[in-house]
Amino acid sequence: MSQNHTASLADTPTVKDNAVFSGLEQCATTTGISMEMLRRAKAHPDSVDGSNGFSVSGRIYWAKLKPWLKENGEDLVEGNADDYFRWRSIKMEYAAKNEQMEYEKTKERLVERIEVHALLRRIAAAQSSLLNSRFRQELVSKLEGLSEPQRQILVDQAISDFMVVLTKELKGWG
Repeated sequence: MSQNHTASLADTPTVKDNAVFSGLEQCATTTGISMEMLRRAKAHPDSVDGSNGFSVSGRIYWAKLKPWLKENGEDLVEGNADDYFRWRSIKMEYAAKNEQMEYEKTKERLVERIEVHALLRRIAAAQSSLLNSRFRQELVSKLEGLSEPQRQILVDQAISDFMVVLTKELKGWG
């Protein structure tokens, strides 16, 4: 590890191990680590999962960052700009893939409008057919000469048959 980096970590005894910084500037001011060093650490692929102390909320956890810098600081100091941009590119690629996965999950939960329309047409056709056959053809002739309670039983049965068809169509769809 380079001397400058080691010295900056050694010069931070007043920083509590459980310190949490709200951003790069506060971390740099408190720890004495350069903004450039912190930017490179943040751009490192380890910041994607937070293992180097950088969280997606922007907070920086010193308890994770300090040991991570001791282990990886030399790469940040001696690394060239290509490494920095490569890390940044990896991080951006990860974020894009993560967003794509979230989009796919959301898309799976959505229902296509055309599918809903087709289902409603099937249900309407089944209902129309059942209502036409039950109420116009069968039920009218069966109700003649029956008492009110008997007619109610037949109407209730026709409605029940109607609901069975509706429920069957809905279960078959989802």
